[in-house]
Amino acid sequence: MPVSRPVAVLDGDQSFRQTFVSTCDGLDGIVLHLAAPTPSSRGTLDFRLVDERRQQTVASVSVPRSQLLQEAAQPFYFPPVAGSAGVRYSIVLQASQLDPAAPVSVLGAARDPYPDGQAVFPGAAPDLDASFEYSCAPPQTDSRR
Repeated sequence: MPVSRPVAVLDGDQSFRQTFVSTCDGLDGIVLHLAAPTPSSRGTLDFRLVDERRQQTVASVSVPRSQLLQEAAQPFYFPPVAGSAGVRYSIVLQASQLDPAAPVSVLGAARDPYPDGQAVFPGAAPDLDASFEYSCAPPQTDSRR
């Protein structure tokens, strides 16, 4: 999805949610386009992947604010999720004690470029979507004969 604008600005203790449907099994990573131009050592950005059917967190990663990549896509990798094809997930970013003077922006696009998902953030327009990619681990083959 193209990056054309911030769809959410996280500072303090705010959260952002983006839904999507996985098209592959073994979902093992989400790469979000974030902007964090002002360095800061205060706070963390907590990532969760939530299975919408079960309302259950299936993966989580915490990144200290000081370790967020500057002006680059931010990867969040986790162990492969079996049976992820066709499942609706939510990407949840929770800012925890971020410095309001050094916010993190979630980048994306307007006019609902991803019809199978939706961005949710207080005050966000209903037609916004975050720019993200996801990866899936290749299927494992049994090497025993």
